[in-house]
Amino acid sequence: ILEKDVKKEVGIISEEIDMENDNLSYKIMSNIFKNAFVKDKSITTPILGTKESISRITSKYLIDIYNDFYTYDKMHMVVTGDFQLEEVSEYINSYFKNTKSNKKNIKVINEKEPKEVKIPYKELREDVTKTRTSILYKIPIPKIKGISPKKFDNYCNIILKCVLGSTSIVSEKIKEKNFTKFGSYAIKTKDYYMVEIHASGDNEDEFIELINQSINNIKITLKQFQSKINSMISMLILNFEDIYEVENMVTNQIKMDGKIIKNAKKDLESLTYNELKRVIKSLDFKEKTILKIKVD
Repeated sequence: ILEKDVKKEVGIISEEIDMENDNLSYKIMSNIFKNAFVKDKSITTPILGTKESISRITSKYLIDIYNDFYTYDKMHMVVTGDFQLEEVSEYINSYFKNTKSNKKNIKVINEKEPKEVKIPYKELREDVTKTRTSILYKIPIPKIKGISPKKFDNYCNIILKCVLGSTSIVSEKIKEKNFTKFGSYAIKTKDYYMVEIHASGDNEDEFIELINQSINNIKITLKQFQSKINSMISMLILNFEDIYEVENMVTNQIKMDGKIIKNAKKDLESLTYNELKRVIKSLDFKEKTILKIKVD
């Protein structure tokens, strides 16, 4: 790796950082996670880094990183598609034939993240036509007897679809009150499950109240539960029609669960309504942070 090539790439990444910082959606996501987390840098550190951090990168630093981390014992390789196993195996073995494991034990340091959010409320001024409001709930992941982490994820997915999905009562009320850009997503860390909900509209306090009432009074019928399971199974089957989706699904399973989930359909079929109700009762929505992007 030549030093001049490193400097060239640093310049390109620096331009990408500027583009990210000008993106309103990215700015909202970045700020609300910084408001929620006190010590967990895995969530608050930008993927691209900062201009200050990338300016310190040198050729030697990259080579050291490669030698320490880019060895076969610290990698997973996912290959999907119509291929000959022998050809792929031969290529992989050839690629790694001169690579040796450095046998270094990589210590992952995780500081204990406190339950409380760092900043409960924040306002920013930007060039927007309507106020953009984002609410993030910082939910401690509970330990529930008989419910594995993977089951917990599936139950939370069902809860989100029922409470905040396109066919939910909340979604209908949002449309009635003329809010736009309504959406939600969830992210999981080692200890917390975060649910973010956002919308655009001038009566932002009404939006916040509507979301709070819905989140703190979750009611899901048996019929809704069964319908969402059937929908998730259908989507799972449909995903296998898309080679890129399969690769993405397998890669995420290895990254999040440390293994490939071989019986995803059976996992969904094993979910029960009584367990769903136990998960709902275990969720603590007390800690949240609100971010408003006001008209400048």
